[in-house]
Amino acid sequence: MFVQLKDVWFKYSHTDWILKGISMKFGRGIFAIVGPNGSGKTTILRVICGFLKPRKGSVFVLGRKVQSYKDVIGKVIYVPTNPTVFVIGPIVYNEFMKISKTLGLEKSIDEIFEELNIKELRNRRIFNLSEGQLRLVSIALAAFSKVDVLLLDEPTVGLDRVYRDKIMEIFKQIKNKVVIIATNDLRLATRVDYVYAINEGQVISEGSPSKVFYDKKVIEAIGAPEIVTFARRIGLSGVLTPQQLAKILREM
Repeated sequence: MFVQLKDVWFKYSHTDWILKGISMKFGRGIFAIVGPNGSGKTTILRVICGFLKPRKGSVFVLGRKVQSYKDVIGKVIYVPTNPTVFVIGPIVYNEFMKISKTLGLEKSIDEIFEELNIKELRNRRIFNLSEGQLRLVSIALAAFSKVDVLLLDEPTVGLDRVYRDKIMEIFKQIKNKVVIIATNDLRLATRVDYVYAINEGQVISEGSPSKVFYDKKVIEAIGAPEIVTFARRIGLSGVLTPQQLAKILREM
């Protein structure tokens, strides 16, 4: 496993436990951590990248025990919910140059702009970007850098379907990495390889999206994607996309 959490417990001083014996494993692929607000999703990401130290338990990245953020420098990139903390500019192109010099890029800057169809953003100032453009730039910077693990906190907040689709296209190009997404966006979470559902600091379900999002415990804790709700009403299970639903209905 590239990333592993073993019986991790975490709390701040004078608070209740946020993580209560969390154990998770992440290999290559795209993973989602879903759960209600306050369930511990962001805390898990910050523990993995060494910003927070567990009170009990252990975290390993590429076989090395994580004691602080220094242990994962050059191996892990964390993109927080607010991308302006990650992308500071002042020019979009400058950001890619900085990543290229410090971590290296897996493709040339021109290739990245061409493939993502964002050439018009090359010389734009960061503070002039829309929220969707800013999130897309921050994720592209992280995804194409030469690190092994990407941690993304709510990457699709406020985005429409066009930008969600563009972000998923980026993920499809980097299957050699570990991508861990903390999200409340169930439309995004249904499109990943593996899901961990958490509630009150504990894992309540894990597995493929088709397994997790039909799990009664998950539905009670965080709800269900609209298509899952519809499929359950007509007695179906395992359906996550309109294409799957259409195929089943044609065969009925």
